[in-house]
Amino acid sequence: MINYAAIGQRVKEYRIKACLTQSELAEALDVSTGYISQIECGHTQVSLNRLDSIASIIDTKIENLISDLSDKEYKENLILEITNNWTTEQSELLFNIVKNMDKYFCAHAE
Repeated sequence: MINYAAIGQRVKEYRIKACLTQSELAEALDVSTGYISQIECGHTQVSLNRLDSIASIIDTKIENLISDLSDKEYKENLILEITNNWTTEQSELLFNIVKNMDKYFCAHAE
């Protein structure tokens, strides 16, 4: 069964990552802003052709929108995609943040 809510959530996350509003995406697709909202909320069954167009506009692959990865795997892939073009300095900063968070979580584990 196709999980349109999960697809919609991914569309929203990648749209935001691409710095586009719903209105801008709608204009690029020649559809209404309400239609984009319905997709992102999982209230409509969006076609593969439309998803392919969306993926192209929001600079991702259609596979990233329809993938049936677990939520954890999806988020891990999204982090890799977001940080792919970061400088070494930016990557080091993120690494230090994550390392400190891990220390905190380990120290406060019940």
